[in-house]
Amino acid sequence: MKRKNKVGFERDSPTDEAAPERAERLANLLTLSYEPMLTWRLDGPIEFWNAGAERLYGFAQDEAVGRTSHALLRTEFPIDFADLRSQLKLVGRATSHLQRWQQSRRREPYAVVQ
Repeated sequence: MKRKNKVGFERDSPTDEAAPERAERLANLLTLSYEPMLTWRLDGPIEFWNAGAERLYGFAQDEAVGRTSHALLRTEFPIDFADLRSQLKLVGRATSHLQRWQQSRRREPYAVVQ
């Protein structure tokens, strides 16, 4: 079934038979992207870590997935993490700057990134 999107181009309905294949191709593209991407649960571990995140932070996917992002990346919070979590739940985004540490396995073990 064809449907028009917001700009008027026709596309297949997301309920067609090829949708799972398209979703898998998109997931593979995200995994290979040079743009760092990670997903994590607010009260839980990292669930997705792509090649760009691996290059930026220096941790392989199997080292990162399942770990808490702020522990892995040594994030320094400007406010208490519980307050930050409440802000994220209420507003949907953080309004303060986070400082993280970048691991570089070629130079110093850790370097501050601001």
